[in-house]
Amino acid sequence: MIGRLRIMGHGGEMLFSIPDYGWCLIAVAASAFYMLGLWALGRGLPDELQPTEQESRLRRQAFYFVPVLLVVFLVVNVLFRPEPASTILFLYSDAVAVIPVALVPVRSRLVRATLAQRRNPGTKIKLDWVTKVWVWGVLWASILAGAAALMSAPGHGTSR
Repeated sequence: MIGRLRIMGHGGEMLFSIPDYGWCLIAVAASAFYMLGLWALGRGLPDELQPTEQESRLRRQAFYFVPVLLVVFLVVNVLFRPEPASTILFLYSDAVAVIPVALVPVRSRLVRATLAQRRNPGTKIKLDWVTKVWVWGVLWASILAGAAALMSAPGHGTSR
């Protein structure tokens, strides 16, 4: 895809031609996608994995606290870093959106591994190779695609 954009003469300019307001909307959408993905991960768990009332309260607090913490981190970075806001918002959106993409498709395998560990408390969680390859592959693909996008964009990823 990046090669095709270069041939057309656009390079990374096309990605970062979105105004900062647009990147803010993309970041909000990525945050909503992240929260929806985490919500989906916790729904319909087997009885053995259901949290106690105290764990449930802590999880609910964390569910809402993490996005607030991310927004504070994002605002501080946008205000005090020399990079353009679009670069920081792009990296934030990439990092936040990739987590559900990496975990939701292998949720059943993760649940199975967690159940096996709960039934044998002294053992570590043992993931199958498909789960490992999927999670690591998605995370690395996100890192490499983000880096390639930044490197192909003239003037992005460098100081103003």
